[in-house]
Formats: sequence, C-alpha cells, structure tokens
Amino acid sequence: MPDPSLHLHLHRMVALGLNTYEAKAYLALVLRESWAATDLANHAGIPRQRIYDVLSRLMQRGLARDRPGRVTRYSATDPDTAIQRLIAVQRQELDELSTRSQDLALTLRRAWERGQGEGEAPVRAEVLREAALAGVRSRELVDSARAELCVLVPAQEGWLLPDPDGVTRLHEDGGLVRLLVQGPVEHLGALRDAGAEVRGTDHAAMGLVLADRRTVLVRLASAGGATDLVVEHEALAASLQVTFEEAWERAARQG
Repeated sequence: MPDPSLHLHLHRMVALGLNTYEAKAYLALVLRESWAATDLANHAGIPRQRIYDVLSRLMQRGLARDRPGRVTRYSATDPDTAIQRLIAVQRQELDELSTRSQDLALTLRRAWERGQGEGEAPVRAEVLREAALAGVRSRELVDSARAELCVLVPAQEGWLLPDPDGVTRLHEDGGLVRLLVQGPVEHLGALRDAGAEVRGTDHAAMGLVLADRRTVLVRLASAGGATDLVVEHEALAASLQVTFEEAWERAARQG
C-alpha cells in the first residue's frame, strides 16, 4: 500500500487485538469497495493459503462482510464501527484481566503468608521492574527446566518463546515442551523441529512460563504497562498449570 503511515496504522490495529495478517487485510479492504480473496492476498502481502482464514476471522469480528456471487468478494465494515468493536473487545478483556489479577494477587498473598512459617520451603517471589530483566529471567527458567516447560505467549510478547537450543536440550532429555501462542504459529517451525508441541490460540490473557510445575513467570499486561512476577511455589504453579491445561485443550478444539 502506498500510504506512508502504513506501519503506524498496522501497529495500531495489532494493538487493538488483530494479528498482523488480519490488520493487513483490513487496511487493504478499506482502500476499495470490494476485493476478490486472491487479489486481496496479493495486494496485502498475505499467503494465499491463509487469506480465507484471515477473512473468516475478520467477518467473525464484524470487521468485514462477504458478497456472494460468481466470485465471492469481500468488503470492509466502515472504520468507525470496526474500531469501536475492537475497542469494546479490548475493554472486556481488560475487565477480565483486572479480575484475574485480583484473584492472582489474593492467591499470591495467601501463598506468601503460608510461606512465612515454612523455614525449609519459603515462597520465593520477585517483581521484575525492567523489561530486559524479565527476558533474562524467562531464559533462566527455560534453562532450569528438567522435565516440563509450558509457555503461554500473548500477541506481541514473542520474547517469552524459548530458544530452540533450550527446547532441544529438554526434549533430548525426555522432557515435555508445550507452547501456546496467540496468533499464527507457522513461523515457529524451528521450535517444532526442536521438539516442542505448538498450538495457536485466539486469546491469551497473560504471559506465562511454567518450569517443572514449580517455578512460574507471569506477565500481567494493562493499559498502564506490564508487571512481571517470578514465583517459586508449587501450589501456585499447580493452579496456573490448570489454567494452562484448560487453554491448551481449548486451542485443540478450536484448531
């Protein structure tokens, strides 16, 4: 697209909850009354084998509509309506995140209080105030895993993904690596080749790294930024493991 502000528009659409292909498709749709799917794929730089899935997702979100005919054509929902629909979804997710954060804070508080009386097994909790430190601690968790690694990766949080070498090491030692990623997963072939099981999901309310069902890194995003916590506590890890397992099975049903 010739619009010099394309990159900015694309970034803002992704920030509103679309993946990159969906954002590219919508931005192309608004430039013309209607498109045939293959023409849209060529114009927007989307692989042809993905375009119908992308269009289906846009229609489900109410951002596009189809016009059946000898060749089905697709049109954009007017931008005012589209943006308001995306904002409404973001508000709902923020409300859900706020509720979950309150529950997490209560769980952490209870775990912390119990841990004060446990001389041999204290609760170890760390608040990471710098994004770079969060990345370092995430890699440390991956390296520390000996039997199982589960990672939940929201959109735009790709730094949570483990390095393929770490996955290979754990896989060759008989460990299990599962990655649940918001958005497309086609680009994660190297991690699959290294031995990871990979699934895509439409929704990831928080970033999560679970090492050996004992140590967790949690990223809680909000309008004011993100908070990263590292906690070593089996009860909390078990609770978050249940959350991961439910999301993992839901992704399987959606796929």
